[in-house]
Amino acid sequence: MAKSPEACAICGCSVNRSGNYARSTVEGRSHASKHHFVAERFFGRSTNRRGTKRDGIFKTCPWGHEGECGVYCYECHEELLHNPCFSHRTSGRSRNAAPMNITFWFA
Repeated sequence: MAKSPEACAICGCSVNRSGNYARSTVEGRSHASKHHFVAERFFGRSTNRRGTKRDGIFKTCPWGHEGECGVYCYECHEELLHNPCFSHRTSGRSRNAAPMNITFWFA
C-alpha cells in the first residue's frame, strides 16, 4: 500500500523532506517542519538545552496537549506560528490578567 504524502496541518499543501529547507523555491517553502502545539519552554524544557530544566510556566498543560506536535510547511510554520498578530484590543489584556482567546490548529 502506498504511503499518502504528508500535508501541512494548516494550509494542507504537500510537504517534503528534501533537505532544501527554507530555500527560495517551492520545494524549500513547502519543506516539512515539526512544531509543538504548546511550546516546550512553557514546561521548562528546551531542545537547545537538552538535559537542563528550568522553572516552567505550567506544571501540566491546561489544554491537555503537552508534547503533541504537528507537521507544517515552512511558510505556515514561520509566518503563522512564529509571528502571531495581536490587535490593539487584545495586546493589553495580559497586563490586566484577563484571559486571551488562544486558538490552536490541529490536523
